[in-house]
Amino acid sequence: MDELLIILRSLNHLQGFRIIDNELVFQWQGAEVLFWITQDEGCFQVYAGGEKQFKDANPYKVAQFLSILGL
Repeated sequence: MDELLIILRSLNHLQGFRIIDNELVFQWQGAEVLFWITQDEGCFQVYAGGEKQFKDANPYKVAQFLSILGL
């Protein structure tokens, strides 16, 4: 999770990073959508607004997914 946090901090459209109960929580800049990422058995799961959006074990693919959303 720490590696993913370091990668995601470079994305300017994400803000307010915090870790709560082993979940990475953050917001989209200028929006009221809450994102959180869990890690279960080595796989990251991205949620937005209460729904699962993406799942992958590679932190760079998770960052790529969130980066594409910001375009």
